[in-house]
Amino acid sequence: MSKCKSQKMNKMTFVVIVMLAVQLAFVAAQENWLNLEHSIKGKFSQHDWPDVCRTGNKQSPIELNKAYTIPLTTELHIVNESMEQPHLALLYNGYVVIMHNFTHRIRLSGRKEFRDLSYMAEQIHFHCGAEHLLERERHDMEVQIVFRNESAASLKEALNQTKGLVIVSIVFAVSNVPSRAIAAIVDTLRGQSIVDEATWRVNEMNSIFLMRELYGEIGAYYQYHGSSTVPGCIENVEWIVKAGVQSLSRDQMDTLCNVGEGSSLARAHMSYRQLQNSNSRRVFYFKESHADNIRVFWNRARFIYIFLYGATVLYS
Repeated sequence: MSKCKSQKMNKMTFVVIVMLAVQLAFVAAQENWLNLEHSIKGKFSQHDWPDVCRTGNKQSPIELNKAYTIPLTTELHIVNESMEQPHLALLYNGYVVIMHNFTHRIRLSGRKEFRDLSYMAEQIHFHCGAEHLLERERHDMEVQIVFRNESAASLKEALNQTKGLVIVSIVFAVSNVPSRAIAAIVDTLRGQSIVDEATWRVNEMNSIFLMRELYGEIGAYYQYHGSSTVPGCIENVEWIVKAGVQSLSRDQMDTLCNVGEGSSLARAHMSYRQLQNSNSRRVFYFKESHADNIRVFWNRARFIYIFLYGATVLYS
């Protein structure tokens, strides 16, 4: 065999091996995001994400604008969000910091689709650079609370269900006002100056974390149907994005966005997916005035009922 042909074969073999390695890495990334292990680690361009990530028509994130929404009249509540979680743990998967190991059930309630099904908090992801744009603006961080349908035994199983996942998302902007909830996370991360790259695990939380302190009140929110924002971008996620912007300090942002990079805080690790086409999807919007009007109506109705009932008893 000539030297030229041998070199061509070696190049072709190398290309095939690289392509197989990339595909296997993406399969591992999809499953390991669920299993709390290595993720994509920023090694591959988002343009190279395979399958549904490129061909789907309900991909996330998207831009959210009140002017192009359908009004909702139902408040959303997170139940048991003030309970302390004694065994929470943090993990860095090479892409985002993940909080997991919720021991007390934290459920969604309010919207009809959430009353019919029961969802429980499974993980919280911290994305450096907000994924969703609010009124054309990209903020500094997006914190995503991943809820899985309780009928699924795991996140991996929930991804295969039609209504398997709900993600409640809170957008943060850097200001002089730190976040109390994120302060508890930062305290733990600061105690982990060296991340074990064999597992990317971070120790159990050493400060008390309360879910309620993360978002204050849900209040006004957007809702739409989309996908996960990591490979394989499965399109069975119901997104709830809080319309109000929370605050965190620059120091908190730097600590969360530089895990695994030693003491180098000079360059922030961005971990947001590029904006996707909305493809004329319906986006719903709930504003608090709707709830206020409903509460006023029912309070008045209750007062009239009590008054009439009292009058009936008095004159009977």
